[in-house]
Amino acid sequence: MRFEFLKNRLFLLMMCLVATAGLIVSVVQNKSRPAESASGGEESLTPPPKSSSPPTPPVDNQDWAHILINKKHPITHDFSIETVPIDDVPVDIRVAPYLNSLINEAKSQGINLGICSGYRNIQYQKKLYEKEIEKFMNQGLNREEAEAEAARHVARPGESEHHSGLAIDFYTYDEPEKNLTSDFLNTKQGRFLDKNAYKKGFLQRYPLGKEDVTGYTDESWHYRFVGDDAEKIKNSGLTFDEYWEKYYSRD
Repeated sequence: MRFEFLKNRLFLLMMCLVATAGLIVSVVQNKSRPAESASGGEESLTPPPKSSSPPTPPVDNQDWAHILINKKHPITHDFSIETVPIDDVPVDIRVAPYLNSLINEAKSQGINLGICSGYRNIQYQKKLYEKEIEKFMNQGLNREEAEAEAARHVARPGESEHHSGLAIDFYTYDEPEKNLTSDFLNTKQGRFLDKNAYKKGFLQRYPLGKEDVTGYTDESWHYRFVGDDAEKIKNSGLTFDEYWEKYYSRD
């Protein structure tokens, strides 16, 4: 009986040794294995260092605002933009924040700045041009003469800055008889734009005395978004056409 007792004790001792050895092996294996993430992939035991500053936002170099559209540089067939309405007038969506800021600045000075034209498609521009031709033909000019005279006042289809969605025609509520005339410059709205539009990135596009360069009679109501360079262009005394040829052209 004593022999059976010793035999059983020896068996239990051997089982304990086997179990202990298995536990040691398991611990060693687990220490050498990287932890798994909840998604089933492996992740580093050391967490990645935290960034000391937020990521830098992408820089908008505003090349899109430097496009030139005139009689020598008509719009390309593949040109397209996304528009958004401001006071029910469509404009390039990228211009909208600057235009709203300009309108709000005018309001803060007690001036209501109206918008009568923004983006135009080719078909609409064609109607405007044909209407201008008809006006001059009714004044006695032949078709060829009327086309030439009309082109001094209204851009031919494909040659209008309004196709870009960057051009804005402003107007006054107070003196409507001065809208779309050279007298617009003498209204509250005209004077405000002349002194402040460049601060929001807008430039008077067809100034007085520059018809030989721009190809159009002066339009004190017509402004064009050019971005951060507006002040430099205004102070240079150059038209946008001249400034573009000198600084933006890749030819």
